[in-house]
Amino acid sequence: MFWPERRFPFDLNVPKHNCPLPACNVCDHQVLSFLRKDEFWGYFYCYRHLTDGTPRCWTCHRLKQKHQQLIDVGDGRKLCPDCYATAVVDVMKLKPLVEELHKFYKKLGLSVERDIPILLVDKDEINRNPRPANRTYLGLTTFHVQVINTIISCSPVGRDQIVQMKMKRQQLSVRKHPATSIVLLFGMPSVCMGRTLAHEMMHVWLKSQLKDHGHHPSLNKRVREGICEVMSYTWLESAITDDHHSSYKSKEQARFVRKLIAYWKMTMETSVKKDNGDGFRAAKQAVDKFGLKHTLNHIARKKRLPS
Repeated sequence: MFWPERRFPFDLNVPKHNCPLPACNVCDHQVLSFLRKDEFWGYFYCYRHLTDGTPRCWTCHRLKQKHQQLIDVGDGRKLCPDCYATAVVDVMKLKPLVEELHKFYKKLGLSVERDIPILLVDKDEINRNPRPANRTYLGLTTFHVQVINTIISCSPVGRDQIVQMKMKRQQLSVRKHPATSIVLLFGMPSVCMGRTLAHEMMHVWLKSQLKDHGHHPSLNKRVREGICEVMSYTWLESAITDDHHSSYKSKEQARFVRKLIAYWKMTMETSVKKDNGDGFRAAKQAVDKFGLKHTLNHIARKKRLPS
C-alpha cells in the first residue's frame, strides 16, 4: 500500500540554483513537471519513477534511493538496508522471536502449543501449498504437509548483494494437534515477522479451541482472518514500547523500526481487502467493545463475533 502524495509545480522562470524545490531522492534531479512527496516516509521523487522500473523495498515499499543498494533475497524480493538490518534470516534469529511471541500470548491469558514446528521458508515453499493465485503469503499454518524445505541460514554475498541460502529438507512428525507446522517467509524485519507469527499462532489457537468445544475446526473466513489480524495489530502495539527497542543497535535503527510499525498499523487500518481489512475492523470493534477474552470465547463457542 502506498500513501498520499503531494505534487509540487516547477516554475520554469526560476533559475535552477535558486529553485526552492528539493531534489528527487531517487535520481537527484529537479523535475521539470511535477515533484511528488511520499507523505508517510517523507521523501521526494519524480513521478516517472512509479512506472520506469525503479525497484521498491518489499517491506517498507519505499522507492530505491540514489546511492542505495537493495539486498536481493533471491525470490523476487528486494529489501532496503534499513529493513534488512533487522531481518530474520536464520534460525538463531528466529528462536528468540518465537519465545517473545509465546510470552506475548501468555500475557494475554492465551496458550499456544510449544511443540508445533515454526520454520523459515522461501516464497517457492510457501507457494507449494494450495492458495489463491496472485498473492504472496507472509506465513501459513500447515495441516497436511509432511515435508518442508526449510531455511537454516542465509547471507548476502558478492557485489550485487544476492542472498545465498542454506536449506534443509525437514520431515514433520504426526501430531495430535491438527496443525503440522507454522511456516514464515524468511527475510522480514523482526517486527513484521512477529506480526505474521502472532497471526498464525491465533490460527493454531482457534483450531484447538473449536475442537475443544466440539465444533468442526472451520470458521467463517472473515471472522477467522479478522481476529488473527487483531492479534497481529496487538503485537505491533506491544512492539513499539521502549523495552522492545532497547535491543536495537542505534537510536536511528530504533526510530526506523517505530516508523515501520506505524506504517504497517496504518496499512492494516486502511486495507480494502474483504477478509483481512473489513474482517480486521469488525473484529477490532468487537474486541474494543467486549474485550479480547470475551470475543475469543464467543468465537470459540458460537463461531461468530459478539454483537
